[in-house]
Order: sequence, then C-alpha cells, then structure tokens
Amino acid sequence: MTVVEDLYRVVDQQSLLSVLREKIAKYNIFELVRVQGFIADEIKYLPSPYKEMCRKKWNEQLFSTIREIRRVDLSCNEPLSLETYYDFLKRFEYVMRNLTDKPEVDSCILYNLCAAYNLFITRTPVHPVGTPFPGGFKVQKIGDEYFCPVKDKNKYVFEAVCRFCIAKQSNLVKSV
Repeated sequence: MTVVEDLYRVVDQQSLLSVLREKIAKYNIFELVRVQGFIADEIKYLPSPYKEMCRKKWNEQLFSTIREIRRVDLSCNEPLSLETYYDFLKRFEYVMRNLTDKPEVDSCILYNLCAAYNLFITRTPVHPVGTPFPGGFKVQKIGDEYFCPVKDKNKYVFEAVCRFCIAKQSNLVKSV
C-alpha cells in the first residue's frame, strides 16, 4: 500500500496518529538529513535574511512535528471530519503524482504527514507561529487564534494545504 492508501483507513485522531507514527518510523536520520538538504536547495535563491528565516522555520516545522508525533500521548480521541480529511488526502495524492526523485518524494510525504498531524490532531496551523512570508509578514498567534498573511491568496489553490488550515487571514500588519 502507498502512504496515502494507508491514511484512508483512519477514522479518528488515535488511528491517524498510529498511521503517522508507522510512516514516519520508516525514515532514518540519514533520510531526514537528505530531506533537510532538499529543503535548503529549494530555497537557495531566496534573498537573505528571508532565506535563513525560512530554513529555520521549515526545519523547525518538520523536525519538531516529527519528534512530537513519535512521542505524544493523546489525552482524547475525537473522530475526524472525514469529508475534510478525505479532501486533504485527495490533494496529497494529486501532489504526489508528479514527483520524481527520492528527496522530493520524501520531503512531500513528510510535509503532508506533519500537516495531517497539525490539522487533524493538534488543530494548529501547518506553518508554525513566526513562519515568514514575503513582505515581512509572519504567521501569528493572538490570544487563542492563529493568523496567516497568505491564507486568502492560497485557500483556493488545490495543491495548497491553506484551505484546511485553522489560521485566519491576518490583516497584513508587519510583525516585529
């Protein structure tokens, strides 16, 4: 079975966490470093200091979430909104179709596994607070709500996870 096919057997948070752990366990430290290299290569032409901020946040997003998936014990087990979850999986399948080399495939798989964890288990944004976007804007948390500077621009892009994200569109005020 493929990664996405296995995710279709999920019905609640606990079964999702179980599949996520199973899939992430297949990646050793060397494969994770190769994915980190792929990320660095993808952003190498971004201007400084934006490039360095992106690298830091993207690595934090990936490796902190992987670590959390491996260690977390859920205190509750809520059913998933299966319609939304299946839409997420259809998008994941679509994105995977055109990938060719192993680092790109692994990066995509890990990104989507981490996104599923954030979206359907912790119910937090895919991009961590502080993730920079062009123009000096960042993902923010104000009170109990999350705000993203690019949510509305990407929520109708089929390949993007933005339409599943709990973050709201921010008012585009630069954060310091």
